[in-house]
Amino acid sequence: ERRRRNRRILALAALVLLAAWGTTKLAGHASRTLGAMPLFQARHVDVRGLLYLSSDEVRSAIGVREGESLFDVNPASIVRALERNPRIESASVQLFPAAVRVSVRERRPYVLLNAGMLLEVDSVGTILPPLARGLIADRPVVTGLRVPTRAPGARVLEQRARHLRGRQDE
Repeated sequence: ERRRRNRRILALAALVLLAAWGTTKLAGHASRTLGAMPLFQARHVDVRGLLYLSSDEVRSAIGVREGESLFDVNPASIVRALERNPRIESASVQLFPAAVRVSVRERRPYVLLNAGMLLEVDSVGTILPPLARGLIADRPVVTGLRVPTRAPGARVLEQRARHLRGRQDE
């Protein structure tokens, strides 16, 4: 009796493994077939939430080509690529029929820091890269802080810079 039950369990396990293997083979073929249909191709890339960056600057980091299969689009890698830009605080990607929607939250300049040249700095002290269209001088200018580096993405960590965050609203 026990031997018979063990054979049934073994046969069932083999059947499950065979079904799983077949499903993976069919899934790859199905994604290639469906990916060739217009409904499953990226016909439109919609970028939302831009304030300072242009959509062309963001699209170059997205890397989705028109007509690319949505099955080949990896939202997590797009988010990682976008968040490497120090101007982008966060991003999300959604896939829709024939479209990719990218939502971006940009870091906003909080002050301009005079470090031999004007640098835009956000509310947590991150130095923002210059915009392609130039500096927008609509923030207070801070002088007298030592800045060890002007590299975009670096942080201004001096204690006096932290003190400014509470003063700008006064």
